[in-house]
Parts: sequence; C-alpha cells; structure tokens
Amino acid sequence: MFSNFIEYSNRVAVYSEDNSFVTYAELDVMVNEFEELLDASELILILGSNDLETLVCYLASIRKGVVALMLPSNLDQTYLQHLLLIYKPKYVWSQKNSGVPIFPKTPEKYLSQKYTLHDSGINVNLPPSLALLLTTSGSTGNPKLVKISKENLEANTASILEVLDIEPEDRAITTMPISYSYGLSIINTHLQIGASLVMNNHSISSRDFWDYAKATKATSMGGVPFTYEMLGKFSSNFISKTNLRKFTQAGGKLKKERVLEILELIDELGGTFSIMYGQTEATARISVLTHELIKSNPESIGKAIPQGRILIYDENGQEVTTPFQVGELRYFGPNVSVGYADNLNDLYNPDSNNGQLNTGDLGYMDSSGLYFITGRKNRFIKLFGIRTNLDDIEGSLNQEGFNCVCHQKNDRLLIFTTEVDKVKSINDFVRGKFKLPRDGFSILRIETIPRNESGKILYNALLEEIEV
Repeated sequence: MFSNFIEYSNRVAVYSEDNSFVTYAELDVMVNEFEELLDASELILILGSNDLETLVCYLASIRKGVVALMLPSNLDQTYLQHLLLIYKPKYVWSQKNSGVPIFPKTPEKYLSQKYTLHDSGINVNLPPSLALLLTTSGSTGNPKLVKISKENLEANTASILEVLDIEPEDRAITTMPISYSYGLSIINTHLQIGASLVMNNHSISSRDFWDYAKATKATSMGGVPFTYEMLGKFSSNFISKTNLRKFTQAGGKLKKERVLEILELIDELGGTFSIMYGQTEATARISVLTHELIKSNPESIGKAIPQGRILIYDENGQEVTTPFQVGELRYFGPNVSVGYADNLNDLYNPDSNNGQLNTGDLGYMDSSGLYFITGRKNRFIKLFGIRTNLDDIEGSLNQEGFNCVCHQKNDRLLIFTTEVDKVKSINDFVRGKFKLPRDGFSILRIETIPRNESGKILYNALLEEIEV
C-alpha cells in the first residue's frame, strides 16, 4: 500500500494546523527518506498525534515492512513500560518531551522539535506478512493486541473505497486519533485514492475545529457516537458555512432518535450520511448502512462490505437463515485479523482466524437482508434464575431519560448513574418495569461514565472503584 503517491503528484495530500500543506510528490519524498531509517520486519511503537510527522512515520513503516504498533500519545506510562518489556520493539516514535525513559542509553535515529525516533538495537525479525498491531477496544493495561496482516489492510481499504465512493476530490478532516482503528481506516482510504487529509487534533466542540475546517475547505468527516452527540448541538446553518457534506459514523451504536436528528441535519445540508459497524479484529469495518436506507432503518447496521459476509448462528452453532431470528453474528472476509498477541512469541504464530470472526454481538437479519444488533453475547445476567439482557435494561433506562449504564458482578445487577437526584426515580422504574425486588439490584452514583477513545463504555472500569 501507499506505493502510488507519485501518480497523484501535485495534488495536495496533507493539510496541517500550521496552515501548511504538502503534495503527494512531497509526501512521497518524505516517506522515502524516513524509510532509510528503518529495518524491515522489525517492530515500531508509534505514539503520536494527528500530525504530518507521525503520518510520515506510519506510512514509512507500512511501506518498509516494519510492523507498526499504533498507540495514543497520552498512553499511561506504566502500560507503555509493560508493552516495552513484553514486545521488545526495535523502534519507538514518541514526543520529544514526553519524559518517558524509553531507551536512555541508545542513540536517537531521528530528532525534530516535536518527536524522537529511538532505536533499541533489538532485532526480532517478524513475519513479513504482518503489518499492524492495534490494541483491543478498551485496553488500559492489557498487553493483548490485534494482529493485522498486509492482506487485511489492503482488503478493508479496497472494500471501503468501493462502498463509500470516496473520491480524489474529497478532503477528510480527522476527528479521531491515528492510533484508533476507525480513525486510521479513514487515513488509509483517503491516501490510497489520492484524496486529501486535514490533520486535526481539535474537538468538534471547539471553535478552533470549525475555523480550521472552514480554512482548509474540508469536505468530509467521520466520528463515533460522542462526535455526533456534539454535532447535533449545531444548526445546519452553522455547519453550512464550511464545506463539510460527507459524514460517516462508527465506533458504537447511536440512539435511534439521534440518528434521525443527524440525518435530518445532513439532509438540510444536502450531504450524505453513512453508518458503519465494525471491530478492530476486522481491520475496522464490517458493514455499512447507506444514506438512502437510514431513514426507514435507523437502528440497522446495514449490509456487509464488499468481499465480506455476515451470517447468524444459534447457541448450538447452527446457521440461522430465518429472518428476525436472533443469534450471534459471525463475519467472514479477507479483512479478518490473523489473531491476537499477548506477548512477542505470539507475533510469530500463524493465522488463527482463517477469515472468520465471531463478533460476540447478538442480532438478526430482516427480510430485506439488513442486519440489526440486539446486544452482546456476554451482556447477560441470571436474575433469580431468569436470563436477562443487560443491554435491554440499560436501553430502557436511557429511553426513559435516565443517564445510566448497567453491569453485573456475581449475578447481581449494578446500575451506575451520574444523576444523584434521580436515584429514587431509577429505583421505582426498575422495580416497576422489570418486577425486581429491591435487594435484587444496586444503584451506584459515579461522577462520569468511563469511555475509551472511540466513546465506548469501559464497563470493567466501573468495577474498579466499587465494592459490592
């Protein structure tokens, strides 16, 4: 991938926040020069932001055949040291003044005002088929990584380019970290087709974001549910002052009401909206619900991307072909990752997935071939002998207007809320709606609901601060 930059020559490849830009010809030279600093088949930890320098480091790694472990720049330092110990990378790309004593006794191969490339001198000679390593959703201290091959990367990029109709004239502004699979996918697809990237680190809730989007004439953006919760606070008249007209959403489920509100907003702009479902284990994306289908099917995840298939299986492992019958969604395609790694030795293991991903999500297919998710396979609890879906309880609470998340411990229902003044109302609703006795659940007050960089709730983090 990324070997065809010279074909796009004088087209603008990247806009930066300092009001500068580079063409594809210039980007090609930068990447070529950075490649000379790297040895193929080694491991590099990339801790960077959405900026040109980190982008060049990433592109050079992919081109050279260096396996890139993408990490957020603000990664917990204890976690980082743990990864360094377990995976023994040859290179670490990090901010110059991060204060992390990564390789204090080794020479710096690259040094700029902002970043340093450290070289540990450790050679691990990884399999040439391996391209990327990404953290599993919600990782905070677990060394478990998703292994993505070159084939996975190329296949998912090609499928997204086909189904989303990304064009060279598009100009995508980044709203998610480069280390996040969905954010990285947007970067991959736009550079592969010769479109432009607007490298941005501002939140869409800030004035700086909108001024920057307007100045660079950005035409498209993606986002997670939290992004669109923010976007919904703006009027179409305000957004129309920019060139933003193409919008995509993934990284979790938007509430039906919000989907329809965003659709109406984008219709007023004369734009397009696409909703996607995916997992890091599938190199980001699995299915797409296109703009024309959203209004009549706002809760659907759409259909599988090109080259992929979604099938549903019951508890006995038998394929379900009857519409509306719930089972586990399994995805089949060339973008399915080649397995997990818990340590360096696991990086040498052969493909353990063989093109099949058991998503862990429960759902069904309707009579028109659209898929719907109803919950997580592991989000069940036995309350007084009755198997109950935590997502159903959580959804009912939120639909009633309560800001709650549900979890369980030792078969006890835990309801977390940020609304101290509504505890009694929540209690009365749960007892009335689900016929649960008062000692069958606990309502716990928290300051904020913990979420990862994509906006997904970190359910296990809820348990770290309580004793039940």
